[in-house]
Amino acid sequence: MPSSPFPASWIAPADQDNKPNATFRAYRSFSLEDVPAQALLQVSAQALCRVFLNGQEVLNGPSRGTAALQFRESVPVAPFLRKGLNHLAAIVHSPVTENFLAPPGEPALWVELEGILGTDAQWRLQQAPEIRREVPFHTFQTGYMEWRDLTQAPGDAWLLGELPGEWLPPRVLPPTHPLARKLLLETGLPPQHRESIPPLRLLALRQIEPVPPEVEALSPARLVNALPLSPLPEGRLLHPESLCSSPPTQEALLLPDPQENRGLSLVLDWGQEAIGRLEVLLDAPAGTVVDVTYGEELWREKGDRLPAAFACNEHYNFTDRYLLREGENRLGNLVWERGCRMTQLTFRHFSRPIRLHSARFHLHRYPFQERGSFQASDPLLSQIWSLCRRTLESCATDIFLDCPWRERAFWVNDLLVESAASLAAFGASPIHQRAFQLAFSQQRPQDGMIPGVCPAPEGDLRKSLVLLPTNFFLFQTLHHYYMATGDKATVASSLPHLRKILEGFDALTGEDGLVKVPPEVWNFYDWGYDLYGYSFSPAQESMLQYLRMTAEKLYLALCRECQTDPQRENIPARVQRIRAATEAAFLDRKRGVLVDNVLYQGKPGKLVSQLPHALALLSGEAPPECRQSFLQAIHNPDLLSPDLYLHAPIFQATATWGSEKDKAKALARIRTYWGDCLKAGYDTLYEAGVGSLRGKEAYGGAGSLCHGFGTSPLCFFSEALLGIQPQKPGFQEFTLRPALLDLTSLEGRVPTPQGEIQLQCQRTPEGIQAEVTVPPDTTALLPQGTRLPPGKHTVRL
Repeated sequence: MPSSPFPASWIAPADQDNKPNATFRAYRSFSLEDVPAQALLQVSAQALCRVFLNGQEVLNGPSRGTAALQFRESVPVAPFLRKGLNHLAAIVHSPVTENFLAPPGEPALWVELEGILGTDAQWRLQQAPEIRREVPFHTFQTGYMEWRDLTQAPGDAWLLGELPGEWLPPRVLPPTHPLARKLLLETGLPPQHRESIPPLRLLALRQIEPVPPEVEALSPARLVNALPLSPLPEGRLLHPESLCSSPPTQEALLLPDPQENRGLSLVLDWGQEAIGRLEVLLDAPAGTVVDVTYGEELWREKGDRLPAAFACNEHYNFTDRYLLREGENRLGNLVWERGCRMTQLTFRHFSRPIRLHSARFHLHRYPFQERGSFQASDPLLSQIWSLCRRTLESCATDIFLDCPWRERAFWVNDLLVESAASLAAFGASPIHQRAFQLAFSQQRPQDGMIPGVCPAPEGDLRKSLVLLPTNFFLFQTLHHYYMATGDKATVASSLPHLRKILEGFDALTGEDGLVKVPPEVWNFYDWGYDLYGYSFSPAQESMLQYLRMTAEKLYLALCRECQTDPQRENIPARVQRIRAATEAAFLDRKRGVLVDNVLYQGKPGKLVSQLPHALALLSGEAPPECRQSFLQAIHNPDLLSPDLYLHAPIFQATATWGSEKDKAKALARIRTYWGDCLKAGYDTLYEAGVGSLRGKEAYGGAGSLCHGFGTSPLCFFSEALLGIQPQKPGFQEFTLRPALLDLTSLEGRVPTPQGEIQLQCQRTPEGIQAEVTVPPDTTALLPQGTRLPPGKHTVRL
């Protein structure tokens, strides 16, 4: 960390009671005789904060950490400073309890304005008086709903030193405190893309009929579900369309119903999957209650609202509540991000007109650069590329996310797809190194395993979230990243962690040489199994064995690339022993297929499915005499298919081992399943899309409509159709073997560290004519063995 005459300490409220869902405000004034030409503000918090300098918001963060790592954000702030008195303020929130976004811990703040001040005993803190703390979860994965009484809120004057109520000196955390002992690192990420958007349109304008007492007593989310709604009478909502203009042409006006006190409900459709903060500015009477529900589509059975709570999970309550003061109010999530496609505003208990000044969603996203591209003579494929790209853009902020709406969690197993797909669409960026850094920082010392979600909860839940396949997927993800980037430093720092994973699996190996699944472990692969009653927990199966062979081989290859001693004896012989044991236990040689043990609806059984055969082929250890039957099994519609997520190995095995006929079958699946998402009207990719439970119907109606782990067509289009795959790290050498299949033309760009490979292919009577741009310091390898140096070339294939 940079030296400073004002070294910062961690500070926390002196009256912190360690109850869940804690929020505090912090304030410090300081004077400057002169404004420096440069000034760097560095901030960290447990777990999230917003920071203001002289009334202007300058930072919203920090990036998430783990139980071992804490991150700080840095922002230049000289333009916000002024001569004389200055005001530095922050809002800090921590769920205190565990979730999937922050490790458990009391709220605390660390700030250093380099050379000027740091957090110390001179700051003043106040527990946020307007926030009700004993409230339901928004979701267990993300933390608590926000229930704020704005009559108790300080307004904005506190940002400039007007501090209502009691403000106390902080407790300065000692160096022995767990938070102070964490490794505090610079995030290393570029600034997030931030954009404010108005609603695209308004939907489901409804009147709320008188609410029965038993409904009024429900929690906010369940109340929203149960509200009696009717068509909105003419004249109760004036100029609603103004909310969709930027700036608003005039104010929307909500008129009261003085006789029956009927409320109003409306849905704002943002026109895209959004993640960030909602902000609604309005003038309202004191006592108005506004419930804000976040969702992705209207409730299909009712059509007049967003579903706010779900029977499938008691911890799903997608609604925040605001109690308004007289006059001007600003409502919306204070610190924690929310994700949605639509937002429902439910207004009740207002005795005079409400003036809606504006509604905005402040988007927060990772600033990907669109370097990869794909277009084909079949416009559906071009649309699917765009569908997957938009999904990835929506599923990344400070790290790769599973989805914006329900969890916003970094699932390490999703990295298998999201890392590779983002490399194809955007090229390498710091988010990739950060993903490995986060995942490996939480490696368990007792067995070397990496929990499946990061940061991982503690206790018994942490045990069940060690997904065994995920640990092996990390080897494939890291190797793919290395071949795309040539980043040897990230690989070298990861090797000790990979070795510990392999040693952990050694301890799970039985006398027969096969990995045994502990009963407390969720041996999860893909929802194509679990949604339909199949489970491999703790059934023994072939997939884990082939993944282990792949991991052993990739570990040895990466050690050789880094000229590092693998510290692991005779890996090739070990692989052969695992292969022999796997074939003895699971290979039906007569049929040429793999037969796994499985639990079906809790009862032991046998299962032949598509995915094991793809993983076997990718290991390079499939019996040579069975390779053709394994390829046939991958595309056999009579065998159980993975869902969108683990189609990634299906496509990769097809691209690597398959004939053009096999690639055509894979392409047909993309047109069907990914095309169905487009036909359903979505512009991002839903979570489940292969079986009978698709979109919202999956997971008890709580399926996500924007899920990054299904974007593997981006890789298939680049690797199989464009036919571009690295043969040496960083694309120093790459294959150029385009497969037009039933297409007449295709074109695209593939990012490399040296620039973009550009390819245009056209089918002609004489064959395929291709124009290719080979970046500097790379070489293209054609199917006939010709090598193309850097530059532009026209070739016939």
